[in-house]
Amino acid sequence: MVISDYAPFLSLTCQQRLPNLMIGTGFCTPPAHLDEYPRLQNNTQPYLRERQVINTVNALLHSKGWPELTRLPALQPQEDSHAIVIPPLDPYHQFREEPAIGPLFNAPNILPRNAQQSGLFAYLSGARGGIKEALLFLAGQGVRVETYLRDCSEETHQQLLKAGVHARRQPINLAEALQRARVYMHHGNTWSTHEALAMGVPQVVMPIDMEKQHNAAALKHMGVSLMLTSGGTYREMGQAVMDHVADNTVAEKALQRAHTIHDRIWQNSTHRVLERVEIRLKS
Repeated sequence: MVISDYAPFLSLTCQQRLPNLMIGTGFCTPPAHLDEYPRLQNNTQPYLRERQVINTVNALLHSKGWPELTRLPALQPQEDSHAIVIPPLDPYHQFREEPAIGPLFNAPNILPRNAQQSGLFAYLSGARGGIKEALLFLAGQGVRVETYLRDCSEETHQQLLKAGVHARRQPINLAEALQRARVYMHHGNTWSTHEALAMGVPQVVMPIDMEKQHNAAALKHMGVSLMLTSGGTYREMGQAVMDHVADNTVAEKALQRAHTIHDRIWQNSTHRVLERVEIRLKS
């Protein structure tokens, strides 16, 4: 048996040969029963038409003597294709026959607000323009900033330290970092978005691809996050973050949303995945 994550061509190779169970984020595990993939952005044109992709795939299948596809979502196993996210963070939620089954881990504990929490923890890419300047601006305004920047040069690291930023050279445990911060600033990674949401921590998201744009928009819709685009200056970005850090209404909404997620939404899906594995191995 093959268990795969975001590997549609591996799943295609397994069809009619090996049992295959596919798991992944909602974005990377679209519904397999549809005739075509739904558009996630109506204001943009696809890079390739689905028919072009199907023709290319079928040319390969034909050369192997394998059955050809009539629709592109058939790349995935229809019965065992599982989105391991909570439904509010699933871009295909409205199109699924069954909702996303939830992450493969327990929801982290809700963090109660206390006086020791201040400023923000930022987990960002040091290569993105304006981020260093925005963090320096925040530190200059007296905001407590703790950060881990990927792809951060030594020069930038030293500048941040000199400005009073608690700049880390190695990644640190997110739950530990958020115990000290009022706000979590990041690019919208699906799993850290889940963690901060379940912990009741307000977020600031600077999305860098379509999946992260969806996560940022979903959080903004819930009223628990600020979504920053690349259009503003670093001062405008910094001021918006400062306002967000100080916003008690957003903090209260984040805590309320966390309780709702714990009580009604989050389910550890590990046992469901293992049950399907056992069934398929016995079939």
